[in-house]
Amino acid sequence: MIAASTWFVSIVAVVTIACSASPAPADGGTDGGLPDAIASDASGDASGDATEGGLGTGLWVDPIKGSDGSPGTNLFPFKTIKKAFTVAQKGDVVNLVAGTYGSSNGDDFSTPIPDGVALVGTTPNGTYAVTLEAPNTSDTLTFAGSGAVSSVWLKGFGVSFTATTGTQALDTVAWSGGGPSVSGSAQMTINGVTGINSATIGTVSNTAKLVMNDATFGDVTGIPTCSDNATFSATNLTMASASNAFFFTGSCTASISKAKIGSSAGFLTGNGAPNVTLDSIDISSDTPAVNAAGGTITITNGTYSNTLSGSAITSSNATVTISGATIENSPKYGIEFDTGSVTATGITITNCSFGGIYTSAALKLRSSTIQNTPGRGVQGYGLAVLDLGTTTDHGNNKLLSNSVTDVDITLLNNQTVNASGNTWNASTQGADAAGHFAAGATSGFNATGANFITSSSAQLSLGP
Repeated sequence: MIAASTWFVSIVAVVTIACSASPAPADGGTDGGLPDAIASDASGDASGDATEGGLGTGLWVDPIKGSDGSPGTNLFPFKTIKKAFTVAQKGDVVNLVAGTYGSSNGDDFSTPIPDGVALVGTTPNGTYAVTLEAPNTSDTLTFAGSGAVSSVWLKGFGVSFTATTGTQALDTVAWSGGGPSVSGSAQMTINGVTGINSATIGTVSNTAKLVMNDATFGDVTGIPTCSDNATFSATNLTMASASNAFFFTGSCTASISKAKIGSSAGFLTGNGAPNVTLDSIDISSDTPAVNAAGGTITITNGTYSNTLSGSAITSSNATVTISGATIENSPKYGIEFDTGSVTATGITITNCSFGGIYTSAALKLRSSTIQNTPGRGVQGYGLAVLDLGTTTDHGNNKLLSNSVTDVDITLLNNQTVNASGNTWNASTQGADAAGHFAAGATSGFNATGANFITSSSAQLSLGP
């Protein structure tokens, strides 16, 4: 069987355009490929104008010189994509000559991409030479089943691509307008995405799967949504700004890694129990960078800041695990949560106006630094259950130089909070010159100082 990538090798007609005519693709690539499942089903002999490898027929479309009365060869191409789709069979490749396809050439994109068919444009000199321009903002390019698209720019579509079944492989595509809608059982993978102007990222629902690799967006509007039992994954994602948060709900699974996000509404979990992983994300948000209202959230590495309002990370009824992240520059707290739990290891919180962590729920803190905030390093209140280190599992935290105090506990039920094995302000409230406490040391009740403030019903166990 010929490799699937041969579906995209042969583009005979290349028209040179000015570099300013269309945007550069995300990865500068020109090739794409159908999924193996499609390639394995392809059959039929190649005509004299077919693509290499004998996998199906090569059909050609030219919006200027073509005619829908032609046979659709490279010498006598069709004029419209919709005509090619009425002829194409599973395994065929529809090759698009450089130009604009839309109302100007009689295309309306009402005909779906047939099952097992590839639609191939071209990106000479690192620019998109093929533009699909929607006559109506309600238009979408629909997959009837499995299929592939490469090297095209979709302009003005309300939804760029729609799929409800099958496997879709997209390579080096751009859109200005709506992102893809993937639902049902569809499995869509996009390698090399450019979002132009006010583009949206897309939605995925039911049991569908949407994977994006190497995606670059400008100002993202709309709400990127993963819901039901769907799966969303993005790697190497860059967003200049976003007007709405990523929204994860239901029992969806979402993973975003190696992302750089500018002014943004951040990440939001809603009803249900979504499972969300955020790895190596650098985000500067206008609202909480992460606002978890349920589910399981795993955050590793990266930098999270909120420069306008609220805390950098907020949570209610969620299980949140954070490791290796830097949380900074919040006008309120670094982390704020009232229910659920947060386990933080190896994090750094600094320069958050109200303080580092504010909670009335369960907190476990290890090997972390909360330093130089204008407020309190850790503040627990009400029914909070705090574990800042035990005698057998030292905290190894650095709780230093927070302007009001490093730990403030105002708890109910006469609690003793474990806070062993940490480094505090040296020679302060019983700490030695290295900022450590002796075995058996406690804060006592109603203590006030730079290291800790305790109430009449709470104290700290500070021993090594």
